[in-house]
Amino acid sequence: MLAIGNNLVEADGEKHWIYQVAPSTPVCYKTDSNEHTFKVFLEKHKDYKDIVIVFSDLVHQQVGNIVYTWSNDDYLDINHTRRRDMIMMGHTPNTLVQHNMAFYNAIKNIRPDAVLLTEWAKSKFCIVTSLVQQESDLLYNKQSLSDQFIKWCNIHNISRQIHANLNDLINDSSYYTHNFDYTEEGHSAIAKLYESARSSVG
Repeated sequence: MLAIGNNLVEADGEKHWIYQVAPSTPVCYKTDSNEHTFKVFLEKHKDYKDIVIVFSDLVHQQVGNIVYTWSNDDYLDINHTRRRDMIMMGHTPNTLVQHNMAFYNAIKNIRPDAVLLTEWAKSKFCIVTSLVQQESDLLYNKQSLSDQFIKWCNIHNISRQIHANLNDLINDSSYYTHNFDYTEEGHSAIAKLYESARSSVG
């Protein structure tokens, strides 16, 4: 099995969801962005029958070797913040989602048999939706309540109420730890979601 994506594909023990679903020892590639994920997929997919890809969210962008996310920690780097402001000026929230969905859709077109999961953003097989039983949206990620993201959505009159509701559900969920990682129960639930997705793609 080939697994590509964010740190959710970093297998660190037999109770990790990857080991629960892989027919043999998985080959895992941790990537920095959806762009990076697509690049690794193009390089490796022909060598594997079973492929699972995890898209963290649909609201980041990689420019050069810098990935622009919405973490408040990035305010410590004024140059990073200024460059991210330029991304905001060139995108609306919806066009940034479209930018990321291009990689998602391209993978599905190239390998319809690949299993694609999203960790936060709404999709057919969305982890947060499955675990907390409330539908996500295309703009959600675990940093979607950061100061800059809030300002950006306000500029474009986009409601984030669902994001606050999801955060509350995550905080109360036995599937998540206090820092948005997954408990053993959470890993088992992700494995079940994978199996459901796997059966849908044949």
